[in-house]
Amino acid sequence: MARIRKQRGLAQQGLAMRSNISKSLLSKVECGQKPASPALVAACARARWTFPRPTCWASRTRRSCAAIAWTR
Repeated sequence: MARIRKQRGLAQQGLAMRSNISKSLLSKVECGQKPASPALVAACARARWTFPRPTCWASRTRRSCAAIAWTR
């Protein structure tokens, strides 16, 4: 998530504000300290005008799912 956020030119604070989540939570998710919930991934995707695939949460792991949703 962090790699793609940086590629798209957003700082953590900017993405957190656009997604209506705390910068602290975003930081913990990016560092792997907390799992990315479906709601968090969807909020971040909407903030970048991209949308996760609905079937993505049936995937193997939340982390791989978050990567799929974020790159759409």
